Amino acid sequence: MSASTIVRWNVMLSAYQYQIEYRKGSQLHEADMLSRLPLKDITEIDSSINSFNLSEELPISYKDIAKVSSKDAVLMKVIDYVKSGWPSHVASELKPYYVKRNELSCEQNCLLKGTKVVIPEALRTQILELMHEDHIGIVRTKMLARSTLWWPNVNSDIENMINGCQVCQQSQNNQERFLMSWPKTENVFSRIHIDFFHAENKIFLLIVDSKSKWVDIHHIGKGTSIEPTIEKLKSTFSVMGLPDMIVSDNGPPFNSAEFTKFCHVNGIEVIKTPPYHPQSNGCAERHVQNVKDALNKYLLSKSTLKIEQRTVNFLFSYRNTPTSCWMSPNEIIFKVKPKTRLDLLKPKKGGQVDIKESEEFIRPPMFVVGEKVFVGKLGPYCKEKWKVGEIVKCVSAITYLVKVDDQVMYKHVNSLRKNMCNDQQLETVELRSPCVDKTPNIDLFCNPNMTPEPQPEPSSSQVASPALAESVLQRQTNDVMPGAEVPCLRRSTRARQAPKRLDL
Repeated sequence: MSASTIVRWNVMLSAYQYQIEYRKGSQLHEADMLSRLPLKDITEIDSSINSFNLSEELPISYKDIAKVSSKDAVLMKVIDYVKSGWPSHVASELKPYYVKRNELSCEQNCLLKGTKVVIPEALRTQILELMHEDHIGIVRTKMLARSTLWWPNVNSDIENMINGCQVCQQSQNNQERFLMSWPKTENVFSRIHIDFFHAENKIFLLIVDSKSKWVDIHHIGKGTSIEPTIEKLKSTFSVMGLPDMIVSDNGPPFNSAEFTKFCHVNGIEVIKTPPYHPQSNGCAERHVQNVKDALNKYLLSKSTLKIEQRTVNFLFSYRNTPTSCWMSPNEIIFKVKPKTRLDLLKPKKGGQVDIKESEEFIRPPMFVVGEKVFVGKLGPYCKEKWKVGEIVKCVSAITYLVKVDDQVMYKHVNSLRKNMCNDQQLETVELRSPCVDKTPNIDLFCNPNMTPEPQPEPSSSQVASPALAESVLQRQTNDVMPGAEVPCLRRSTRARQAPKRLDL
């Protein structure tokens, strides 16, 4: 017995003064004397008689049908024709039976059509009420009638009787007879559909573009207040722009004055769907179902990801999956096919271009290994603007490893400047052959504090000599006209083509 019941008894009995006495259960004749008193008069009707019958009337038998058929003028003529033979012409009321004359027979003064008994007109209403006693539908009532009985126009009589039943009409489901599709939009993000949905005790805002079916999902929080809803809409609008129309239901946030003012100020038309008719916002409702199914599949696959991470994975997969128009939502909106992991399986058209071997990235270095340079941008803790350093390695065409005060730094070429203080040292450095990798490593994530590879000591054959210097100068001046000064190139040696002009 629950505690609330005892408290209720205590409150009811508190208005009386009484004493509680103990009595054995064998001495208690009635267990609940306060609410159930025994009846003094004993009825002779057993309660189990009407367990399968809603009324106390006796059921109709074949004897009753035979008795009533003997008083029906139409059935009496039909029975006579069945026994004696049918004439070539019959009256209009006998034509339905004349068509079925080969199936009619007579058994114990009852007219039969095959195995079905023909009901006389006087009993048809009572038979219809008997079949519709449990208020079954039209189709099942017809199936019940076809297995047992028949009379002309029995199907139409069943339909008229059930359509006029007040109980059936009040409990009938609403039939969606008039459905009209939304007009197609010419531009993307012109009309969007928004709706809230719950998942794992969290509330999310779903935004769907009617043209591209592009979906965006935002986590609102515990409630559906208007402030975070407007902030999430602004976040999406900052990427996609302002829509022309917003379709939503009649939820409290969308009926607020703040939401109406926000849409009015930004020139957005708001369309509300009828109450209790989610089909009008079917685009959003269908995508809510898709999102929930996807999140549940993650749980069935025993994924350990949080719901926010699962939502991001769903958006990445859905936005890059082609729709019925053979284009993904991202392709329809951004006019570009985003890269996915499946794109790694397809070879690039024309072969893969290696950046290391591309002529556009190979440029002659501005500094050579061992050259003394000025190094700038040494950090906020260095008071000196420039320090003298030495080139250790050419990492790429524009990046170098420079040694400054026994510390190797990773520097851009814009932070380096030639040291013009010692002309004799500069001439020796210019005659030295540049020690640069043939395929420079274009690694933008190189560690600046990495230690350079040890350089081997130059042999006697690698040391610059006057003869070697003369040969180098001779090769540089082979393509120069006599008497012309050899230029010192400070730009790229890429071949430049003359511009092609229109000759009219």
